[in-house]
Amino acid sequence: MGIEGDFRPPGDGITRSDDIINVDVLYFHAVGVADPIGLGEVVSGDIAVWCLPWIQKLINDTPLDQIQINILHNWESNCITSHVDGVENVGLFDRLHWLADQLNINPSQITWINGNFKIWKHYDHWRELTPNVHKDSINLKCMIYLLKNYAPILYNGFELDEDDDNSFNHYSYLENSKIDPNRPMEYVYNCLNRVPRKARMSLYKRLAENDLIKYGLVSFNERPSNKGVMGIDGDYMSDELYNNLPIYLDFNPTDDYANVNEWILTKINRHQYERSDNETDKHINHFNNIINNSFITVVPETEYGIPESLFYNNLHADPIDNTTYLSYHNGFITEKTFRHIRDGHPMLWVSAPYTCDMLHYLGFKTFNPIINESYDRELDPIKRLDMVTDELKRLCNLTQQERVAMYHELIPILEHNQQHLLNMKEIPLLTRDDWEIYAKDWKFLNLPATDGIIQQQNDPIKTFINSTHFYDMSGNKR
Repeated sequence: MGIEGDFRPPGDGITRSDDIINVDVLYFHAVGVADPIGLGEVVSGDIAVWCLPWIQKLINDTPLDQIQINILHNWESNCITSHVDGVENVGLFDRLHWLADQLNINPSQITWINGNFKIWKHYDHWRELTPNVHKDSINLKCMIYLLKNYAPILYNGFELDEDDDNSFNHYSYLENSKIDPNRPMEYVYNCLNRVPRKARMSLYKRLAENDLIKYGLVSFNERPSNKGVMGIDGDYMSDELYNNLPIYLDFNPTDDYANVNEWILTKINRHQYERSDNETDKHINHFNNIINNSFITVVPETEYGIPESLFYNNLHADPIDNTTYLSYHNGFITEKTFRHIRDGHPMLWVSAPYTCDMLHYLGFKTFNPIINESYDRELDPIKRLDMVTDELKRLCNLTQQERVAMYHELIPILEHNQQHLLNMKEIPLLTRDDWEIYAKDWKFLNLPATDGIIQQQNDPIKTFINSTHFYDMSGNKR
């Protein structure tokens, strides 16, 4: 049931079924901020304040110990910070514990669900750094939700029958690229970028500096409004590189779209947001030509394992004093990966550490040792990107014949991954128990926090806070 009248959030975003209250953060409407709908790492409204009155209304006179609250943010993985009483960057976990206090319930009655497959490490580390936190923990789950958009059984709710045109074309049949040993592969790689995130800007800089752009199908559809510091290593981008942006590959700015974002939402990734049962309006795979004409995809994932807001929008608060940033651990697998699994394409990941490990846990195979994936367990963010760049350089230096032979060697892995995705019948929903199974060998698990300061030299947050390359947006060293 939803809430009537003035208490009702947009789209029935807060509902109750039996004794479970579900809060969908997708409907979050912040009060008193310039952009009321938005869930960035910083400059967000207060989710806890937003949902509190509706939850209280739905609880009504139900005994408090019978209530469970699920808060869903499964489209994203970011940690979300809030402005609270004039204080910037108050962390999500602080607000969830505050919400439990306001409702007079145990924190264990609240479950936060999002796409961060390291959410338990982040929370545990935050508890180490936070004095006087409640002895009981909130519940945490990770939902690999974006996989759903590329797994037809999950998306449609039924299995497709390839011999039944009506079944095969119903709703969101998204044509996948065929794994073809005769793909032309005129280019070594493709690398498709839109939002100018830090790791992507550093990747672009490395591609240019190593003369690798000529080997690839590279796009970068948005140019940062502020030149400032662009990359994870804090280096300024040259005027030449900056002025080359944006780089369009398949977007035409003269087409009838307001901007690149509208183009992405209404054309490229339309199937993620809009169903259609009109057979003449099938969702088209717009990446076929790019996939067929490149040997490998360099995947610039949304999450690189360090908070973007260490650099952006955080000029008035010292991040070293902020437990949200000090305890930050994030990993996120998005449509950028699942799209290319569905299309049967090899990949190199520019992503958070242990992305390959997480994919293994989900039942997929990656490409080691044919493709060197040692970068995946490198915690230093700069070194990790250098390792990815070195592997790409190696692939670019191979002959076309050598790459074709390598591709043939990879075909069994590509076929396994594609079929595994096409046959999936459940969206992966990971619990703390799952975390302790799949992450037991990860070397960062036991990194301690002492007296509020991270002591381990190989911790990526300490690397950035103490780095000589750490600048604010005006180019001043912190």
